Amino acid sequence: RVVAGTQRRHKETNGQEPTRRVVAGTQRRHKETNGQEPTRRVVAGTQRRHKETNGQEPTRRVVAGTQRRHKETNGQEPTRRVVAGTQRRHKETNGQEPTRRVVAGTQRRHKETNGQEPTRRVVAGTQRRHKETRK
Repeated sequence: RVVAGTQRRHKETNGQEPTRRVVAGTQRRHKETNGQEPTRRVVAGTQRRHKETNGQEPTRRVVAGTQRRHKETNGQEPTRRVVAGTQRRHKETNGQEPTRRVVAGTQRRHKETNGQEPTRRVVAGTQRRHKETRK
């Protein structure tokens, strides 16, 4: 007997099969050396990203924000929700009508952009002064 690890690795010197166990992580990565399938689990994050190495679909979940932005990498539609304001302004990117509501004042002034009559009410005094414009 020499040192635990050494003997295990060189057991064939003693005319025996080397034992199956070397070091936890190493064996997992090189299990095929021992004529076995490598185990499925390596490190949580790594396996998710490289699961195809193990002949599996990569899992759907990586990091919340990243997946939303790059969901098409996983063969899915990007999710509808990104950041409240951004989505409203760029909703057409997602193949939808931009929402009706942006910012209270802005919408009133530009309502015609949304295919509507501008609202009657703007600012109390202004409307009184320009009411004849609307007649």
